[in-house]
Order: sequence, then C-alpha cells, then structure tokens
Amino acid sequence: PPEVILSPGKNRTVECKAIAGRPAAQIFWAPEGDCVTGKEYQDNGTVTTRSRCHYPDGNVSTVTCLVSHLTGNRSQSTDLLPDSSSSCLDGQQMALPPMEVTTSLSVQMGTKVVLYCPCIPLTRVLITTWRIRFRNKPSCKIAHDRETNQTIETNCVDRRITWASRPDQSPHLQIYATAITHDGYFRCQMATYHGNFRRGYHLQVLGLGTPESPGSTLLIILYAKLSLLVVILVMVGFAFFQWINDCRE
Repeated sequence: PPEVILSPGKNRTVECKAIAGRPAAQIFWAPEGDCVTGKEYQDNGTVTTRSRCHYPDGNVSTVTCLVSHLTGNRSQSTDLLPDSSSSCLDGQQMALPPMEVTTSLSVQMGTKVVLYCPCIPLTRVLITTWRIRFRNKPSCKIAHDRETNQTIETNCVDRRITWASRPDQSPHLQIYATAITHDGYFRCQMATYHGNFRRGYHLQVLGLGTPESPGSTLLIILYAKLSLLVVILVMVGFAFFQWINDCRE
C-alpha cells in the first residue's frame, strides 16, 4: 500500500502524494480543483502518484485527498493556507488576520487531519495554546511559551493527537487515524502584543463509533441476556410438555 502525504502550499495550492504503491494508486479530490496528476515509476516496481491542485475560489477552505488502491482506500483533509502563507513562519511584515476564525470540518473515521493555527509570524507570538473540548471525554489543553520554550499539557492522554516537537517552529496540530472520540471543538489561540488571535474547528468524525459508548454497550448486553433467557424458557417449556406427554402415556 502507498504512504499518503497531503501538504498545503502557497497561493491556495495543495499537493497529495501516494508514495510507493504497487500497483499505482489513483487520486481524487473533494471538491475538485484545477489539478495536475502524474506518476513516477521506481526501479523496484512501485509507483508514486502525485497530484497538485489549485483552488482559486475563495469560498473553498478545506479540501480532501481521496486515494484509491487495491489494498484499501484512504483519505486526508487539510485547510488551504491563505495567499500570504509564505510569510506565516518568518519575521516579514504582514497584515494581521481576523481575531477569530471558525471552520466546520467533517472527516471519515480513520482519516489523518492537520489543524492550523492563525497565520501569524511566530516571532510575534508569545504563547500558543490548543484547547480541545471533546464531546464525550474530558477537555485537553496544550500550551507553549516561546520565551521559556516550555510546553505544558493538561488531560492530553490521546497519543493520536500530536504536536510538533518544536512548536515554536510549527504550531499546527495533527490527528493520526481519527476516531469517534475525537468529535469536538479544537481551538488554537496565539497570544501576541497586538492581542489574542484564534482559529477554531468544529470537528465531526463520520463512521461507526469505536469504542462504543457505555450506554450502547449496556443495551447490547441486556439484549443478549434477554435473548438467552427466551431461548432457555423455550427449551424448559418444551421439556416440560414432553414430560407431561410421557406421563400420560
């Protein structure tokens, strides 16, 4: 199976690579954009499929790369970076983004997701904080102080949610293999001398729940016990009537 990598680029472009598949994987996009797709054939018989898309429509904010392969289908979603993304991670001057931006994002269970902070040069940021309010489990908080270069985590025990080892260089959050338990609200807040800037995501994970909720599990157990009780009563009733018939004979 291929390794899938999805990377947003400058000027509302994004590239998806299905690396070293055998046979070659196919790449589709949702929504469709202005895309160019090609294949690179390796000496070992594997093929890397590469697709680069441009989305000039400013109404498109989130795109999904769909990779089709004989070993199974995969998908990854990402936000498009703004046109000024080339200066997000350096000290160049740029207009500050809106104080708060919120995006609704729906993904299939098992999808890898990258969530982005506001587009601000990190040299201006004092503290970066991710606050996560899950629907069915305790909230999580991750904060990084640039001056002391210290990271503090609270209730963040889900190892599928990862932050870069150097959050002063990459403040974005990644979720490997999303699950139903990742349903919730994710917000990145960047504190600067000019104020606090936030970017939030209402994340909805589509698919069957794993693990099941305690209520669902209890109902299943009760149903199984009830079914077993009915079977036992039928067997006992049949044996009783058989005994009655034997006595009469």
